[in-house]
Amino acid sequence: MTEQAIVIDFLGTIVDPLRLKVYPETEQALKKLKENFDVFVSSVSGVAFIEEHLKKQKLDKIVFLIYGREDGDKHDHLEKVLRFGDYEKVLYIASIPEDFEIEDEKVVKIAVNACTPEAFSKDVIVFKEPLSVKIVEQIIEG
Repeated sequence: MTEQAIVIDFLGTIVDPLRLKVYPETEQALKKLKENFDVFVSSVSGVAFIEEHLKKQKLDKIVFLIYGREDGDKHDHLEKVLRFGDYEKVLYIASIPEDFEIEDEKVVKIAVNACTPEAFSKDVIVFKEPLSVKIVEQIIEG
């Protein structure tokens, strides 16, 4: 375990929800994140569905733990991660504004693949493009 965790929404952040394929630079971005963070995946999809797609894309070894619809909603997932380890910081990466309605000083909110950046609250760091190594480097640098 590391001192920092990252919780990433599955559909819309790791995988294109229309084609069910990993975004082009996401695999390398996840590998880079794993160097510094415990990587958790959160989704409204079922755990078996997520595991199947991560394995198919050879990303299953990168992920520390998966939370799916069986484990509650995305906010429940984030709460579980906050209780799971004594993390000094938890990065939360998702793609829709409604996913960021949580308040905790340990949580850094990051939106990727954001079609309407103005829809996000001011406490969310917003990127229009999908998760990439460039974004990960910016996140790591602080």
